[in-house]
Amino acid sequence: MSYCRKYNLSQATEAMINNQINIELSASHTYLALYSFFMNDKQSFQGFAKYFKYCSEEEMIHANKFIDYQNMRGGDVTIRNIPTPQFFLINNNRSTLYQAIDFVLNLEQTVYDSLMNIHRTCNDKGLEAFLDHFIKEQLESQFVLATLLRKLERIGNDGHGLTQIDEEMSKKYKNLNIFKIFFIN
Repeated sequence: MSYCRKYNLSQATEAMINNQINIELSASHTYLALYSFFMNDKQSFQGFAKYFKYCSEEEMIHANKFIDYQNMRGGDVTIRNIPTPQFFLINNNRSTLYQAIDFVLNLEQTVYDSLMNIHRTCNDKGLEAFLDHFIKEQLESQFVLATLLRKLERIGNDGHGLTQIDEEMSKKYKNLNIFKIFFIN
């Protein structure tokens, strides 16, 4: 047994943290696949591609923070196989961007639900305090995605509108490097 564990981390809590690590890694993997899909010249939405890459990096940072937390508490980190991302863009009445944002809004809800489950059931004040930042960030992400989804709903399949919103995303995420934000400051 780890010396730093000192009987302060239940096996159930350790399992929940490991599950969250894997959820964050899976989300990162999904965002990376979306980045690749939209960066390709067949889609050519570089602004959204940059956004998805940013999200992938953010989810990877979250996974690393949970890994560090698990180790700090004396738990054992278990990383499972990450499945191939399953996003289906098949609704011809909606733009590909709309479908992707709708998909990741549901993905973010899944991450949020997992965090809330841990928070409600862990009976561990240290872990609850650690989770507060992530919960707030999930709510903020869902708001951004919901707002973006509403804009895309209004645009529909209008090529000019989709190009314009992609250009706005490109400007917003132009030189953004999340690793600098989290690790240099």
